[in-house]
Order: sequence, then structure tokens, then C-alpha cells
Amino acid sequence: MNDLKRAKNATKIIFLVCGLAISSWAPMIPFVKDKLRLNDGSLGLLILFLGTGAIITMPLTGWLIHKVGTRMVITVASVVIALSFPIVLWLNNWFEIAGML
Repeated sequence: MNDLKRAKNATKIIFLVCGLAISSWAPMIPFVKDKLRLNDGSLGLLILFLGTGAIITMPLTGWLIHKVGTRMVITVASVVIALSFPIVLWLNNWFEIAGML
């Protein structure tokens, strides 16, 4: 029973971490738009890459979980997300930011 409670708490925490990571992108949008001088259409296409990246990585994540386990994949993914979103502000090219997203 204790393992089930720990698993529930870990799930809640990782959802919080992922939610905070995604929500941290929202305040960056005006800065990226101004920095790259994007119109609304280009900005919308750039934001679409966030969802596209999720769709591409979901099957890979499932495969990795099968191979190395959930704990390792979630830990590595959390660190990658935490480090990658601030890097977006340093990039100077639409294609670089699209690739990062």
C-alpha cells in the first residue's frame, strides 16, 4: 500500500513539473516574437512545433519506458525540459527555436 501512495505522489509531482515547464513557455512568447520580428502567422506556426514535438516523441518515450523503465525516462525528460526551455531565449533563428520546441 505504501508503494501505491508513493507512486500516486510521484505522478502528481511529475504532472506539476511538466505543467510548470509548459506554462513557462507562455511568458516567453512575446520576447521570441519581438526578437525574431515574427508576424502572427509565423508565431502560430512556431507554437505548433511544441505540439508536433510532443507527437513525435510520444512513441519514442513509450519505447524507452519499455527498455529502461519509467523512472529513468521521467527523470531524464524532466532535466531535458528544465534545461531546454531557457535555451529558447538565447536562440536567434526561427528554425533553431522550432527544432528546440
